Amino acid sequence: MIIRGKPATNPTPPSPVIRQGCRLWEGAGGWANIKIVPHLSTEKIKQAILSSDIIICRSGYSNIMDLITLNKKAILVPTPGQTEQEYLSKYYKEKGVFYSIPQDKFDIKAALDDIESFSANVSLPQVDLLDEEVKTLMFLVIDYDER
Repeated sequence: MIIRGKPATNPTPPSPVIRQGCRLWEGAGGWANIKIVPHLSTEKIKQAILSSDIIICRSGYSNIMDLITLNKKAILVPTPGQTEQEYLSKYYKEKGVFYSIPQDKFDIKAALDDIESFSANVSLPQVDLLDEEVKTLMFLVIDYDER
């Protein structure tokens, strides 16, 4: 599935290379059909991500945090000229978390072959930040009242 991220009634992108229901590459099981949608709700995007084995997306901060939280393998393709995306994709590739490739060098078959050595398994601290902040606030209020 390709989610274009642009709410519209016409889901077909203008590119002659990608058309709705097109065949993009020949895999072991034959041609892969791709569904193209212009936009999905937050819940539908979450379900699409959860039901996918591999995600191909831009390397923006929000995408990366979602992928880490959902523990999903991904191929990151930074938007050319977006230095934050270029930095983040390089950083996470060097850490072995996500596979990354520049847009002008993107080859889906090679990317799918290379991604096997990457894992989105990042250990995140299990801290309830709200709980910690409430405790700090309570301490400050009690301390202030005692003065």
